[in-house]
Amino acid sequence: TKNNYVNRNTTIHTSGKQPAIYALNTAGIQALKAAPNIDTISLRKLYREHERSTSFIQRCLLIADINLDLRERTSKLIDYGMYVPSDYAALPLSHELTKLAPHAVIVRQKSKQTDPSFIEVISELPDKHLRTQLNRYILPFDTGEWKAETHLSFPALLLVATTPEVAKTTQRLIKQLTNKLEGSKPKILITTSDKVTKHGITGDIWQPLS
Repeated sequence: TKNNYVNRNTTIHTSGKQPAIYALNTAGIQALKAAPNIDTISLRKLYREHERSTSFIQRCLLIADINLDLRERTSKLIDYGMYVPSDYAALPLSHELTKLAPHAVIVRQKSKQTDPSFIEVISELPDKHLRTQLNRYILPFDTGEWKAETHLSFPALLLVATTPEVAKTTQRLIKQLTNKLEGSKPKILITTSDKVTKHGITGDIWQPLS
């Protein structure tokens, strides 16, 4: 911020535990624009960084906190891997993961057993939009599309609601959506972001929904 290239925002979080948020301002972007071999496509994206919504920033910070928590919990007996959308192109199931677009994928490895899970952060949204967000997972399971394309069972879906009220709404919608399914149902669990922050992603914080 010394040369006025970067804006620093410390007011977006009130818990006192979150880092400051930095974004390039116009002066910083102009300085990059004058640099050689600059990627103009990436540069155009940077113009919008300061306009990112509070919910988007909070989600990114939560995902980062989960990643750090899993790194601390990795041991010789249990290994945790975590991947975010920018990683999907390099993964074996790149096409399927890119299409499904979970906020993160966690892979737990113990001995010879591998357990993958999807992480989806649920913010306050109108029911219509939230139902669409949840159906991204339920439909590939119900139609058998995931299993047909990957030859794997559908991973557990871990929903992290940003507030208890959002959790209640999500529970209601999940019940409506899964009640329509014939046969087996996907494994879906829910918690809140406060519980994840307090107890960690592997804590006894998950409530099964199906």
